[in-house]
Amino acid sequence: MTLPRPEAPSLEAKEHRSSEPESPALQKPRYRFGQAIPTPRRTPVTFGYLTILCLGYVLVYKVVPISVARDFLLSISTTVPAMESRPLVALAGSTLVLTPPLWSVSSLITLAGGIGWCMGRVERTYGASICVAVFVAGHVGGTLITTGVKIAGVRAGFYDASVLRTFDFGPSYGTIAIMAVMILFLPQLLRPVWLLTGVAYLLYLATWHGPLPDFTTIGHLSAVAIGLACAVALHRSRPEARNKNKSGTAKAPERQNTQT
Repeated sequence: MTLPRPEAPSLEAKEHRSSEPESPALQKPRYRFGQAIPTPRRTPVTFGYLTILCLGYVLVYKVVPISVARDFLLSISTTVPAMESRPLVALAGSTLVLTPPLWSVSSLITLAGGIGWCMGRVERTYGASICVAVFVAGHVGGTLITTGVKIAGVRAGFYDASVLRTFDFGPSYGTIAIMAVMILFLPQLLRPVWLLTGVAYLLYLATWHGPLPDFTTIGHLSAVAIGLACAVALHRSRPEARNKNKSGTAKAPERQNTQT
């Protein structure tokens, strides 16, 4: 017995299949370098925040008199007295001005890497509201933790009492939280490298007071932890992750006994 040979597809069928668009799941995502540049249209939050920081830097450090700039920076710093008397003003104002000098390695990492690249990528992927939420969580969380560390460190004798009124402003806490979320965009092998390199750089900049690093380093490390927590929450909120959790917890259907 011979099986019938399948008919070859007609020329019209071949042309029809070749004209069908490729499935989005099979298309390779194209990431162009130009997309990383913040623009008012693609990343309005990132572009606007970069503009505010640059204009604020010029205004505070280049335009107004030194005495006026000093009083202004002290008024927006998250010092312990400011956090006790006007916490909202201090928390909001401290994000508006960069810590000098502008051309230092840390400032360039914050502006170009943390805000320009990382914040822009998070905003394009998850939207402006998620981007702002991660930044605010890192900034507020890092500031509250450092405020408690300052008070406890002075009482324990590790810090000098002057740290309670030391200048403390800048976007670094929120920016580091954003940079921690970037592990979601990296291959799994590069994620620990990205994380450990960042933590090592923060510890390299630290000034130690007995067993405690300076309060800024504690705020930075706290922001890393907050950013990682945000990354976990964002990863679990993806539709495919939710479906996987549901399928993993669902009970398997019972097999029917078909033996006779």
